[in-house]
Amino acid sequence: MDVTYNTNSNGVGIAIEESKNEIVLLSTKAAEFVLKDINKYGIKTVETGYFNGEDWVKTNDKDYTESNDDIKVETDDYDCIRIETTQEIPKEKIIYPISGKIDGEQYSWLFGENDEAQKMGAYNYNDEYGDIRIGIGTNDTITQNDGVHFSGPSCSDSEVADCNNAQETNRYILIKPTYSGTLTMKVRFDGITGKAKGRFYYNDYGTEALFDDVDLSKLQKSYTEYGAQIGSDISDTAEHVLTMKVEAGHTYAIHSYVYQGGVYLSEMYYTLEKTTPPDSMLSVKSLNVTDSSLNYEFNIDNEVVADLRDDVAQRLRHDDAHHRLHMCHADGLRALGLAGVDGDNAAPDGLGHVGAGVDGHDQDA
Repeated sequence: MDVTYNTNSNGVGIAIEESKNEIVLLSTKAAEFVLKDINKYGIKTVETGYFNGEDWVKTNDKDYTESNDDIKVETDDYDCIRIETTQEIPKEKIIYPISGKIDGEQYSWLFGENDEAQKMGAYNYNDEYGDIRIGIGTNDTITQNDGVHFSGPSCSDSEVADCNNAQETNRYILIKPTYSGTLTMKVRFDGITGKAKGRFYYNDYGTEALFDDVDLSKLQKSYTEYGAQIGSDISDTAEHVLTMKVEAGHTYAIHSYVYQGGVYLSEMYYTLEKTTPPDSMLSVKSLNVTDSSLNYEFNIDNEVVADLRDDVAQRLRHDDAHHRLHMCHADGLRALGLAGVDGDNAAPDGLGHVGAGVDGHDQDA
């Protein structure tokens, strides 16, 4: 089930499946939750309250509005709302389109658990060999057969509408390798004709930068303020191998340029030059996150839920919340698909897969 979270107040929202027919919603600020298709399972109760241990304590009935099979619930600051259905809500399989594999001195990022297309957003993976975030835009996919397919470039020429930078297209790659080494990418541009050229650029933001610190709006044609072009211009549709040196613990942004057509990234790996990571990379938690170019979504455990009730939730950033860990309630809660939506933009992206949304970022976040 997809749950959409909207707020204008920099709020944090969490949706938790408490049981097979119970969903709990929490928000730090006044907000709106939309639960897709939940009416199919029958609404029994919608209540505000709190948990006393494992027991739900009701304070009031909560109003909600219906739209076909969806319902909309509006919250006040720090509301805790329980929705109970008459039928069980079926479990959805969560697909993680990025994983990793080490083979000797070569560490590879693997794309797609199957060939099901992903929704527009950003997909993250972390393990002891590094972090990666791949942003995909409209009509883009991450599959086993094709790897990452950007249906257009990260950026094009200025006269191409809505394609001036990676923030507009949501097409980019961010990596933070645990070890130094040589990064290899196998790429193919599928629409190059005539004198057109395809390029990849990288920017090195050093060891202090987090993924959220990268200004996607600057990732545009010829932008190499902190880096350079990777390899030379590509003038055909054949597969090419691009390589670059990477340093342990550095954050790198990679984006593509072409006037027209799309880009395929079939393989991406790096060959390790060191066997011991720097001390700064040894203490890492793991949690999967999805986000759009402006909004962030997180799987969060009950400890964070408790923190929210105590008003101590902090800004969730890359090093403490973007990794892959399925955190669960003692009774085996499942995180719901929760899509964060910027309150200043009325049309939400239909993102899903995870359980909490951070909202209210402006265009320069």
